[in-house]
Amino acid sequence: MNWYVTSQSFLMAAFAISGNNNYRLGFLSISLPILGIVTSFIIGVSLYAAIAAMALLKTEKKRILKQDKYLGNISTFKARFVDNEHTWIHRWGIFPARSIPVLFFIFWFIFLYLATQTKIC
Repeated sequence: MNWYVTSQSFLMAAFAISGNNNYRLGFLSISLPILGIVTSFIIGVSLYAAIAAMALLKTEKKRILKQDKYLGNISTFKARFVDNEHTWIHRWGIFPARSIPVLFFIFWFIFLYLATQTKIC
């Protein structure tokens, strides 16, 4: 997530410079939002796939812990996987991975629309 947000900030800085009155690069006004949309989509899909893989691993871990009574009684495993406590920690922990790519995707569409409407080219 860190490198994704950093790369998006560089794209946004370049987009802001491309719209400056003293430094007009019209092709960047259109191509940078398109690049932002494409990268947000690709990275968003990969993050959702990673979240789905984590859910599969959690399900498998629950199955193993239910079968193995020794591991199932270890308090750390028991609370998290057997008793299904503290699910809010997991939900809030993956919230940025679910929401940030969507927000950047929306913002880039807005920027693309504004770039085509303001005739920066």
